[in-house]
Amino acid sequence: MFNNIYFALEKLGLTAQKRAIHVSFSNTELNQVVFLQRVDGIHAINDGINLQLICLSTLNDIALKRFIGCRVAIDVVNDRYEINRISGIVTKAEVGASDGALTIYRLTVEDPTALWKQRRNSRVFMNMSALQAVEVIFNEWRDRSPLFASSLTLDKSGLTKD
Repeated sequence: MFNNIYFALEKLGLTAQKRAIHVSFSNTELNQVVFLQRVDGIHAINDGINLQLICLSTLNDIALKRFIGCRVAIDVVNDRYEINRISGIVTKAEVGASDGALTIYRLTVEDPTALWKQRRNSRVFMNMSALQAVEVIFNEWRDRSPLFASSLTLDKSGLTKD
């Protein structure tokens, strides 16, 4: 059995270099054994991203915890042959069917702010502007979570006093 999914698929005439979609994981070991088959999802203003990735692998025993919390970059080639990158964090992983040669993995990818849903907070920000309140929360999360800190920066360059 092949340990590298790209080698196995190349033998079938499928190469990653000629595809319109490609995935890269921060866990580099996954890059060699996972092949992106399909992407479904939404990207909405003030709602972030929520993507479902259907991936194939020649390994049927990849521990799902290797996916969870992993940063992901999905490159999509548009109609002008330009690469658009969508990045996020794997928040859910499921293993699907396997025929003995290939196994399906379904991954949910969300933007790093999806981590905020897991926290409860009931404070009141008195005498603070909205920007100051966002800065306080953002800095707290950056200090508490290395994953969050490495995934996002707070860019205030486009803001005005109005």
